[in-house]
Amino acid sequence: MLEIKNLSVRNDDGGSMKDVSVTLQEGEVLAVCGRRVADRSLLLSALVGRRPLAGGYVSIDGELLTALSADTFRCEMAFLPRNFRMEEGTVEELFAQMAALRSAPDGLNRAMLMEQWKMLGIEAGCFGQSFDSLPDSVLQRVMLSLCGVLRRRLVVLDDPAWAQDESGGDRVADGIAAMAGGGAMVVVGCDEATWLRHVDKIVNLNIQ
Repeated sequence: MLEIKNLSVRNDDGGSMKDVSVTLQEGEVLAVCGRRVADRSLLLSALVGRRPLAGGYVSIDGELLTALSADTFRCEMAFLPRNFRMEEGTVEELFAQMAALRSAPDGLNRAMLMEQWKMLGIEAGCFGQSFDSLPDSVLQRVMLSLCGVLRRRLVVLDDPAWAQDESGGDRVADGIAAMAGGGAMVVVGCDEATWLRHVDKIVNLNIQ
């Protein structure tokens, strides 16, 4: 179980969001909604240990996320930032690096990735392409597929459909539903949650 209790985080401009509390069970989807992109990104960064907390706590199965425990927790997490961009390399090279990780699922292979790509509407030929040659919409779905094959317990996605048209957004929603269906706890940052296939809980930052 993921628990966020009385979480407070300070913005770079000196403002803050306060007293965010929610719990999430395996297989559930949490939407973190709000008009301000910066607020959503701030909260999600704190959730994965990339931003210090001003108050409250985050825990998984009762174990607190702290500066000392963050590296261990990240082995159970997959995090896709909003403006992810690889400066060099190919999808194939990154996938090979991921498959070699000690925390990678047993038997992780290209066929598993291609199953994800079929669901997400990604052409198989993208596997050998460089990241800088991929349109933002395709890159976003490629990175979502990599989060999927890692099979992490907690998946945190910051605005994972911002680059998509309606069809692409539907594909992303399918991918998120599949992760939750596989037992992952999925946290999605977005301006509103109506495009998602299923949402169990919503945190509305507009009322902060």
